[in-house]
Amino acid sequence: MRISYFKEVNDDQKNLVFVLGNTDYVFIGPNTKGVVAKSAKKIVAGLNHMISWAYGMEKYNFINKLNIFFVELHNHINNPSFKNNIITDTKDGKFDNVQLATAYYYKKFINNIDQEIFDGIVEYVDNNIVENTDNEVTDLDSEDLFLITCIMTITKVMIVGVSLLERFKLENYLYEPLIMATDKFQDSMANYYYNYKQERGERYIKIRNKDFKNTIYTYFYNVLSKEFEKNNSGLFRNNGFSVDRIANDHYITGLCTISKGVPILVTARTSQLYTLNDDWREYKFVNKNTVKYLESTLHNMISDKLGTPFGGVISVIKYDRSTEGNDFNFYESAMKQEIMLERRSISDMNRRRKNIRLLKEYVNDYIVKNDLTNTGITGVIPTPLTDFFIIKLLSEISEDTLTLKLLDKKTYTALGITIANKLMSKGWYTLGNAIICDQVTPSEVAGFLDDKMDRITRLRKYHTNPSKTLEEIRNITSYDYKNLSNGTITHITNDFIQFLLNDQIDKFIFVDDAYIYDYESILEEKDKLKNG
Repeated sequence: MRISYFKEVNDDQKNLVFVLGNTDYVFIGPNTKGVVAKSAKKIVAGLNHMISWAYGMEKYNFINKLNIFFVELHNHINNPSFKNNIITDTKDGKFDNVQLATAYYYKKFINNIDQEIFDGIVEYVDNNIVENTDNEVTDLDSEDLFLITCIMTITKVMIVGVSLLERFKLENYLYEPLIMATDKFQDSMANYYYNYKQERGERYIKIRNKDFKNTIYTYFYNVLSKEFEKNNSGLFRNNGFSVDRIANDHYITGLCTISKGVPILVTARTSQLYTLNDDWREYKFVNKNTVKYLESTLHNMISDKLGTPFGGVISVIKYDRSTEGNDFNFYESAMKQEIMLERRSISDMNRRRKNIRLLKEYVNDYIVKNDLTNTGITGVIPTPLTDFFIIKLLSEISEDTLTLKLLDKKTYTALGITIANKLMSKGWYTLGNAIICDQVTPSEVAGFLDDKMDRITRLRKYHTNPSKTLEEIRNITSYDYKNLSNGTITHITNDFIQFLLNDQIDKFIFVDDAYIYDYESILEEKDKLKNG
């Protein structure tokens, strides 16, 4: 019988509440509306999945250690002595400010997490991981991804108490404990394979001798460097930033923000979160999904840092109505882009082509499943709004603006129809209808932003680059989106700005109903047929 769990997050309860028996341990404090609240759903889903596994496998000692930790964490931080020590040490000059003192005492506590919790997490991950990557997917091997999955799990444990603390960058609370945790997991993994699984050959030796901290750092550094280079790096070099500086800083931040990596429903490969009513055995950590999550997280971090509004929205696009519908123009544009990319990098081009093919399979499957072939929509014209949402979807599979330029008209249309349907299914009817419009015309009135500035200034990207952000918003909103078949005109300004605000709190995910890499098998079959 399960007597401990976290209350599931909903509209009425958005905070972390640990339940043990008949007692609620509520983690609500000055930082409740910060990073923890934004990630609360996934943190709770991940922790509850681990707890459910432990009960299901009768790992009662592990459960007991977790229960003790969460209760002691709650009581320790809420004890007056915790705050008194912080104030006293700050006054005495041991720390420059209260935040630094708070971080010191929090790290001191979580650095002493019982080793049996680390051992339990290793066994939990081993029981719930699907190893399905190779060298073509990632530079990380199965041991690296195993340890990273352990790190994602322990981060959820460590982060629970942060909402009770002073507002401070998350890395100030978690980075040092996570570096220490890496060594603890390495030892625990080696012991687990040697003593429990009786595997004392190549894999054990590899785990025992590998420098995981360096391997993970190198992976983060390489991905961040690539993201930096393909974004507007010249602008930021002029402002004193460099690849090394960005990559180093964001490695620390990235390591501390991967708590949202959670098991997925393997039967459907969806982003559906585990709930206490679900069967925990149907949810697994899938390595390909973990790689996708890591790349997406790092991509978003660089996009935010470099001030590229809204995931790489294209600069002002002028639409020529006379050439609209000409398939050759799409083809010619795509071919020019492919030639340019092939000159730069064959491997990069091949990856983009493969991901486009996977997307084609996904959207075609989605359109058939949702009976969208009989909607009367004959085409989706290229608009700044549609470009924005397609780029946003592409970012979910670690692609960018360059990949957008490689899309043929048929794929562009299919993506537009899919995106429009997903938006409308979640209440964004205005934006969805605008995407499937027949015509756009410039409108000064439509893009009027003066009365929207109170909301625009709440966008994080606005504070990075105000003028560029306004330019990009205006580029998307300053059109009348017309549907010639029914004579309607759609204005999107209010809805689009609200979407941006909502998205920075709870990111809108388009590929949430399937696992994109499952379509690889379909591509393989098609290639076999093509080759006879």
